[in-house]
Amino acid sequence: MQQIIDEDNAKPYYIPHHCIYKPEKTTTPLRVVFDASAKTSAGQSLNSILLHGASIRDDLFSLVTRFRTHKYAFNADIQKKYRQILVEPSRRDLQRIVWKETHNSLIKIYPLNTVIYVMVSVPFLAMRVLKALADAEHEYFSEAAKIISRDMHDILSGATSLTLEKKLQVDISELLRRGAFELHKWVSHHPALLNDIFTPEYSFEDMQSNTVKALEML
Repeated sequence: MQQIIDEDNAKPYYIPHHCIYKPEKTTTPLRVVFDASAKTSAGQSLNSILLHGASIRDDLFSLVTRFRTHKYAFNADIQKKYRQILVEPSRRDLQRIVWKETHNSLIKIYPLNTVIYVMVSVPFLAMRVLKALADAEHEYFSEAAKIISRDMHDILSGATSLTLEKKLQVDISELLRRGAFELHKWVSHHPALLNDIFTPEYSFEDMQSNTVKALEML
């Protein structure tokens, strides 16, 4: 982020924010929470003027049904997905924050450069970016591109053999890296699918004895 020093006829929106600390969370114990529904003195919020965007992914029933057909299956999540999606610079004044280093410091103003998860348009924007990336890389990773376009919320997919499954893991990871996305929280019912993946969040023993969520469900 770059501090705003001089105003340039902008019509900004300032997003309230605070932190939440949950030490039991292994990946993000400290999280920043924004409120894009906070109303201005004019009675409008950022969320009230944003378009939601269309649904461009399969419905939940189709995703789960397709997942259950795989002999070998895995699940993974994109790490800090929204932090990798840049906002058009001319629109960043609509997501400003104020900040003070200490209690006695002067207030500083910053525009957020990336999308934030509390905006109503973010689910569409994230899916649209991933679909555009999959389309751009389809020539090199045809099957991985198909999965990202079709099964992307979490990566929830599989194959008929371990060989095909491991190739999918490599290709999906490489395709997403070309868009600066990194996968983590890999989960599978078969230990061989996790042998070459560093997965600090879970061990295979954890998966045997506990329930792991996918698509925010059990």
